[in-house]
Amino acid sequence: MLKHKTARFFLLAVVFVTQSVLAAGGQLSGTITNKETGQPIPDANIVVLNTKMGTVSKDGGFYFLNNLPEGRQQIQVSVIGFTIMVKDVLIPEEKFLHVELEPKAIEFDPVVITATLSEHRQSNVTVAIDVLTQIRMQELSGNTTGEIVQSISGVYANRYDGFAGLNTPSIRGSEAAQVLVLMDGMRLNTVQGGGVDLNTIPLATVQRVEVIKGGHSALLGSDAVGGAIHLLSNDIVGLKGFNYDVNTTLGSFGTQIYTVSGSQQLGPLSLFASYNRTQSDGDFKYKDPQSGILEKRINNDSRTDNIFLKSKVKINTLNTFQVVYHYYHTRNGNAGNVNVSPWTDLPQTTPLARSDIKRNALIVESENRITNRFYLKEQAGYHTYDYHYMNPDDWPPTDDLHKNKSLSAEVQGIYTMSNHLTVTGGINYQKDDLSSNKFIRVDSRTMKSLFGQIELKHDLGMTRWIWIPAIRWDDYSDVGSSTSPKLGVMVNTGQNTHFALKGNVGKSYRVPTFNDLYWPADAYTEGNPDLDPEKGTNFDVGVLFSNYGRGFFQIEVTYFNNHIKDLIAWASGTDWIWRPTNVGIAKIRGIESEIQFRLPSEMAYIHINYTRMKATNETKGSGNKGKWLIYRPENKWDILVGTKLGPFYGNLNYRVVSKSYTTADNLTSLDGYQILDGNIGTAIAISGLKIGVRLQGLNLMNKMIFLTDGYPLPGREFRFTVGIEY
Repeated sequence: MLKHKTARFFLLAVVFVTQSVLAAGGQLSGTITNKETGQPIPDANIVVLNTKMGTVSKDGGFYFLNNLPEGRQQIQVSVIGFTIMVKDVLIPEEKFLHVELEPKAIEFDPVVITATLSEHRQSNVTVAIDVLTQIRMQELSGNTTGEIVQSISGVYANRYDGFAGLNTPSIRGSEAAQVLVLMDGMRLNTVQGGGVDLNTIPLATVQRVEVIKGGHSALLGSDAVGGAIHLLSNDIVGLKGFNYDVNTTLGSFGTQIYTVSGSQQLGPLSLFASYNRTQSDGDFKYKDPQSGILEKRINNDSRTDNIFLKSKVKINTLNTFQVVYHYYHTRNGNAGNVNVSPWTDLPQTTPLARSDIKRNALIVESENRITNRFYLKEQAGYHTYDYHYMNPDDWPPTDDLHKNKSLSAEVQGIYTMSNHLTVTGGINYQKDDLSSNKFIRVDSRTMKSLFGQIELKHDLGMTRWIWIPAIRWDDYSDVGSSTSPKLGVMVNTGQNTHFALKGNVGKSYRVPTFNDLYWPADAYTEGNPDLDPEKGTNFDVGVLFSNYGRGFFQIEVTYFNNHIKDLIAWASGTDWIWRPTNVGIAKIRGIESEIQFRLPSEMAYIHINYTRMKATNETKGSGNKGKWLIYRPENKWDILVGTKLGPFYGNLNYRVVSKSYTTADNLTSLDGYQILDGNIGTAIAISGLKIGVRLQGLNLMNKMIFLTDGYPLPGREFRFTVGIEY
C-alpha cells in the first residue's frame, strides 16, 4: 500500500513539476465562445502577433499560452466561419482573456464530440461523420430523431406504422443491433438487444445529432460495428438568461404533439425542463399487398409522454457539474403483419396486441480542468428500459414483461503535451441486468474497459497532417474480452478553400445479446449460450473539397469496405428448432457522395447525397453465398432544396431508394420507392415574443410504401405547428 501511495505521489509530482517548467514566463489562458449562442469554440487559432507563438483552443473553447514576452501584446483569434478578432493584453498583469467571435452568415463546420471523445471542429477529425444541428433539423421534416436521420448518406431507416411502429437505424448496411446509440455519452442499447427505436427520442429534447459512419469500437466499445448515433441534449439556457416556449402540433391520422419547456439562469446554476406529449390514432390507409384493396390500419394508436430535466452548476470557469434526467413512457397498439399466413390463409394482424414501454435515464457528469494541460471528465449513468407486450389472441395468451437495468461509470482524462500532441485515456465500468417473466436463465453482465487515443498533428510544407491511433480493451463477464484498434489519418490544406484526404482502418465487434444467449427453449426456438462476439474489419478513405466565400460549396466522396465474420444468425437445425449460431460472413462495400451549396444567410441551398452499396452474404458453404443481405438497397438518393428569406423559410426533400430483398435466397423483394417531404414556416418577433408557424408535409406524393415486409408506412401526412417563445 505504501509503495502504491508513493508511486501515485511521484506521478503527480512529475506532472506538476513539468507543468511549472513549461509555464515559465508570462502566462495567458481563457475561453473562446460563439457571441450569438455562448457555445464554446474548439480548434480556434490563437496567435500572438509579431511573434511565432500560438496555440489552438481545446474542449470548452479553453486555451493557454506560456512563455509570453512581457509588455503589451496583440492576440489574434480566428476560425473559419467566424469574424477574426484581435485583442490587446498586458503581460504579465493580465492572465485571463475571454474572446467572443461573431459567426458569419452560413453555418458549417460544426463542433463534434463522438469522433475523438473531445470537442473538435468537424473539419479536424478523420472519421466520416455527419452532424444535424438545430438549424439543419429545421430543414428536414419530422418530429422524432428517427424521422430526420434517414436523410444522411449511408443511413437507412427500418421503420413502419408511424409513431406506433419501430424506427431503427442501419449505417452502411449494418443490422440495427450493430449501431450504438448514445444520449449525452450514455449507451441506450440494452443488454437484451434489438437496437434502439429512434421514435422514442423527440426532437424537442435534442440540440445536435452526430452520426459516426464506420466501425468505432476503438473508442465506444461493443455494438459500434456499423457506426454510432450520439444525441446531445438541448442547451440549458441562452445568453439572455432565460427561455420559455410552448408548441402545439396537429396533424393527419389524429396526431397531436404538445411541448412545454423552460430554462432559467440563477447565478452559477442553470436549469432546464421540458414536457412532451405525442399521440396519434395511426389509422392511415394502405394498399393490401395481396388484394390491392385499400384497408385502414387498425390497432395502431400511440400515446407517449416525455419528461426531460437538466441542471448545470458552473463552479468556476474551469469546473462544471451537470445532471440530466429523461423519462419516457409510451402505450402503443401493435397492428401486426398484413401479409397472409400460409397456415391460416388470413392476414397476420393482431387487433388486440398492446405494448407498454418505459425508459428512465439519469446521467451525472463532472468536467474539471485540473491544470492548463490536464482535463478530467467523470460520468455516471443509470438506465432502465421496461418492455411489456400483451396479446390475448395468442394461444396461449401472451403477457411478456422484460426489465432491463444498467449502471455505468466512466473516467476520462485528456493531457495536452504540446500544440502537436494530445493524449486521451480512460476507464469504463458497466453492469447490466435483465429481469423477465419470459427467460428461465438470466445472467447479469459486467463490462470493464480501458481505452486510449493519441492525436498527433504536424505540418509538412503547405499541408497539415493529423494522425489519430486509438485502442480499446473490453472484458465481459460472460463472453470474454475483445481488443479493438483503429487508426485515422487526415492530410488537409487551406482554410477558405479547403482540401482534405482522410482514411480510417480498424476493428469492431458486437457481443451477443441476452436474447441470443438465453432465449428460453420451447417447441420452436431457444438461445445459444456458446455464441462468440461478431467481429468486423472496417476501412474507409475519402476526399473533400470546400470553398467558403460569398457562399459555401462542398463536395465529398468516401469509399467504405466492411468485412464482418461470426455473424449471429438464427436458423432451423436438424431438430427443427430455431437457434442462433456464429455461421455468417458478410462483405459490405460502397461509395458515399455528397454535394452541397449554400448562399449567404441561407437564401438558397441545395444538398445532394448519393449512396451506392453492395452488401452480400459471403458465408462459406452456404447455398446463399454471393446473395444480397436482406433489406439492404443498392442505391439511395437524397436531394434537399430550400430557401430562407427574412423570417420565412421553405424546403423540399426528395428521396429515391432502390429495391431490397426480403429473403436470404433473394427470391422475394420489396419494390424501390420515391418519397417527397417538405415544410414551410416563419418565426416573427412581436413585443418580446417569438411566434413561430410551421407546416410539414410527409410523403406528399401519397406513395404506398413497405420498408419492412408486411408492415406499411403512412401515406400523405400533414402536421401544423404553432409555437410561442419568450
